[in-house]
Order: sequence, then C-alpha cells, then structure tokens
Amino acid sequence: MGSPAGTDLFLSLTNPCSHPPREDGRGGFLTRKLNKEQHGIGLKSVKAIVRKCDGTLNHEYDRETKLFNISVLLKDKV
Repeated sequence: MGSPAGTDLFLSLTNPCSHPPREDGRGGFLTRKLNKEQHGIGLKSVKAIVRKCDGTLNHEYDRETKLFNISVLLKDKV
C-alpha cells in the first residue's frame, strides 16, 4: 500500500524512564538492563532507516515527567 504524493511520515515514541538516559559517546545510549548485548538494536535499526532515507531523528528526556521521547521525520521524496 503506497502513500499519496507529498506525504511525509512523522513518528513520535515515548517511554517512561526513571533515570535520564546515558549517552554512549557514539550517538547511542547505554542500557541499564542485564543482557546488555541484547538491547539497543531497535534504536540502531531506526537510526539506520532515518540515515538511509535522509530523515531526521530527535530525542529528549523530560526530567519532570520522566519521559524519554524520540521523534522521526521521513520526508516524501517524490
């Protein structure tokens, strides 16, 4: 199923996070989960798609609400 021409895709994902995310210095985040090698794959996949499609990805953490938000914008390339 296709999208109408001139349609952009915007995604906003929000997760509760009791502690501020810790950046790993390589554009990713460090996990606090026990099986560290099995986590973070989803965000890496999203970043790869954003890069491939010349999109934008932004993230923010709200210390007051303790919510971590990632927003993705993929522009229509018609």
